[in-house]
Amino acid sequence: IWDTPDNLEYMQKIIEEVDVPLTEQEFLIEHVELMDVELVVSSLLSPNGSVLTDARSGQVFIRDNPTNMEHIASTIEQLDVPVNSRTFEIQHVNAEDVVDSLEVLLSERGILQVDPRYNTIVATDLPKRIERMASLIETLDRELTTQTWVVKYTDIDFIADQLESYVPEEMGDIVVNEETHQITVS
Repeated sequence: IWDTPDNLEYMQKIIEEVDVPLTEQEFLIEHVELMDVELVVSSLLSPNGSVLTDARSGQVFIRDNPTNMEHIASTIEQLDVPVNSRTFEIQHVNAEDVVDSLEVLLSERGILQVDPRYNTIVATDLPKRIERMASLIETLDRELTTQTWVVKYTDIDFIADQLESYVPEEMGDIVVNEETHQITVS
């Protein structure tokens, strides 16, 4: 190569960084699909890296530079986590109404099942996701209280409209009695 000294020095540094012996490592995958791991690892490989899976043994064989191998190993450790199941018995609200709020917490591997007969939810997902769901259920599953007010001066429908933003339809009721000028909220 003929070039300026600065460019030659820069090219030499690049060659030294890239031209390193590749390391090999194998991983036993126990809790996720091998194809999913292969897709993720393929996106993390350096240009010289390679990945090979063995469906019979559940192993992934990776060959890459040592620096990149650390990142790949960490990623596989985060991916290969077992899912847990937990049954939540909902006491005070309808379980089907709670599911909509829980679905946003699901991972790609998670699933929710509702049993309306017993008002329960069975959540299967990663342990951290199950913990978040438990916290949300604790917040949502509260005993409803009912209170009635007599409205003397303001338009009762206006008040009802304002209260609807605080009491979602699936979590409570707002009843307006125009004859007696009463509004009841549960």
